[in-house]
Amino acid sequence: MNSVDSAISAVTDADIILIEEASALINRHWKRDQHGVAAAIRTADGSVFSGLHVGGRRINICGEQVTMGMALSAGHKEFDTCVAVIKTLADEEPAVTSPCGACREVLTWYAPGMRVLVRDGTDVRVMLARELLPAPYIPPWELRGDGFRP
Repeated sequence: MNSVDSAISAVTDADIILIEEASALINRHWKRDQHGVAAAIRTADGSVFSGLHVGGRRINICGEQVTMGMALSAGHKEFDTCVAVIKTLADEEPAVTSPCGACREVLTWYAPGMRVLVRDGTDVRVMLARELLPAPYIPPWELRGDGFRP
C-alpha cells in the first residue's frame, strides 16, 4: 500500500484498489505542468476508468472530468466511486486530493449519489458527490419540472 496514505478511514478495499489505479496512472505519466492529477471512477457494474488531468498554459481539464467523459463515452450512466490523486514532484508518492469546485459541480450533475474519496487533513474519507456541493446550481427547467430543456 505504498501509494496510499497510511491514515485511511471509512475506505473499503475496493476503494484502495481505485486509489492504486489512479496512482499507477499518474506515476507512469506525470509531467510537470501537464499531468499532475489522475482520477479513477468505478461504475455501478464494477468497470473502472482512469484518466489524466490535461494542463496547458492557461487551461486545465481535471482528471475527474476526463475520466467521467471516458465512462460516459463508453455508455455508462451509473457510477459508484470516484477518486483523484495528485503528484506535484517527480519523486513523491501520489496522494488523494479533493475535487476542485468545477469537478464538484460535474460530479454532482452526473452522479449526485456517487461516493467520492476526499482528503480531510491527513485522512481520506468518503462523501457523496451531492455533499461536496451543498447548494448546487439548478437549471430553470428542473425547477419548473415541465421537462422542457433548451
